[in-house]
Amino acid sequence: MIQNLPVLPKVSVIIPFYGIDRQGLDALHLCLQSLEGQTYENFEVLVVSNGPQTIPVNTENRFNRFIFMHRSAISSYEARNFGIRMATGNLLAFTDSDCIAASEWLTQMVLLYQKDPELGFVGGGVKLYSRSGTFNSVELYEQMFHFRQEYYVKSLHFGATANLLVPTQILKKIGLFNENLKSGGDLEWGRRVFRANLRSYYSDEAFVNHPTRGSLKALVSKEQRVIGGLSDIYKANHSYWRVKNGVEACVELLKIPYKMVQFARRKGINASVFLIIIYSQFWKTIEWLRLMLGAPSRRN
Repeated sequence: MIQNLPVLPKVSVIIPFYGIDRQGLDALHLCLQSLEGQTYENFEVLVVSNGPQTIPVNTENRFNRFIFMHRSAISSYEARNFGIRMATGNLLAFTDSDCIAASEWLTQMVLLYQKDPELGFVGGGVKLYSRSGTFNSVELYEQMFHFRQEYYVKSLHFGATANLLVPTQILKKIGLFNENLKSGGDLEWGRRVFRANLRSYYSDEAFVNHPTRGSLKALVSKEQRVIGGLSDIYKANHSYWRVKNGVEACVELLKIPYKMVQFARRKGINASVFLIIIYSQFWKTIEWLRLMLGAPSRRN
């Protein structure tokens, strides 16, 4: 338990929700149940629905301790910003509506804050699990390449909003998320923190569980969205983006077979995951080309 704090700082947990089907709502219920089981006591939960549908009344009644809001928003970052404006906590914790938080999640986050109240942010671990109980080839690929939170925090200087803690005072200094980004807003915001010379930390103990994407369609959709977010960031900062990245995309397309063979040899991966890598890299390159030609980034 947390020691030597006369008053535990209040944490506002902010969760954007875009779920439009039964699976999305069921995942939200599991997320909220995990928050009900937190060992930390002084916190509120704000669920901001930014999809085409509002959250059902029976869900709000079932979790009546929490706050539910609807905000028509072009991105999850706009929804998060709306939650930030409504929050009353000294600390802001972000997670996704399909994440299941460990019971010590908030306790471990606040412990790090207690050690360094001037920190910029804490990125907690994201552990992937399969809803089916057994990882297929797509899910094994995702384990290798997605939600590498420790690498993000220590090498890329940002934390994925699937598991992020930010002191409210830091947002006043750095600013809110870029609402125009459909993806990559956590990367863009984290880089602002880094440029301000604020410290960031990674915590493996403050982890959440996140389901893997079990199909090629879901995997490609996610990677297209991520590529789109990166392109939107680059476009905003580099006037030469289209020519520069268009040429790079063409070169990368030609280099795919060689790069994939070399990667497979280094990692010793099996043939099925190797094919997923080729498939993924091919469509990511095609998406770069599409964006280079002036197409808009994707929301889903």
